[in-house]
Amino acid sequence: MTIGLALIAAGTGVLLVRLGWGREHGGAHIAIGWASIAGGLIVLTARDGAWGLALGASVAMLVALGALSHAAITAPRPRKAMPVRDGVTTVALHSESWAGLGRRILVFLLAVPGAAAASMLVALAVQTLARADGWGEANAGVAGLATFPVAWAVVTTLVMLKDRIMHMVRIVAFAAIPSAALFWGMA
Repeated sequence: MTIGLALIAAGTGVLLVRLGWGREHGGAHIAIGWASIAGGLIVLTARDGAWGLALGASVAMLVALGALSHAAITAPRPRKAMPVRDGVTTVALHSESWAGLGRRILVFLLAVPGAAAASMLVALAVQTLARADGWGEANAGVAGLATFPVAWAVVTTLVMLKDRIMHMVRIVAFAAIPSAALFWGMA
């Protein structure tokens, strides 16, 4: 019975997030939806480990696929084509100086290998915490493996949203330093 309720909570949470998305006062729906998803996944993970997490995530993704498919099918057709707008880039693409090239290389190094290294440290810290909590070797390994791509996507996205190099460095450091301290402190 617990597994069914947790799966329903995860699926209903996705529907609540979709219901609140794009509405003027949808913040409560979105917050309750994410809490429902997290609660369902936590119950499933505590009950069945990595298998429970995979099952809950699969149900949530299937419900999300259904909700987005419904929105795509029922969306009204645009009346006329929207004009393409050129956005202002945060990094000059055709800089005449070597400093511009260096800046672009530094942004790449922070957004890709820097974010990957920080995310790996986050994943190792999650795996270390899971082992310390008694999850077992397999469940702790899966927790670490599942954390890495999510953390990498989040860190890379946050880095790419910034327009100053020091802000990018702070984001990578904010992810890496506490995770490294936790990993090496408990390993």
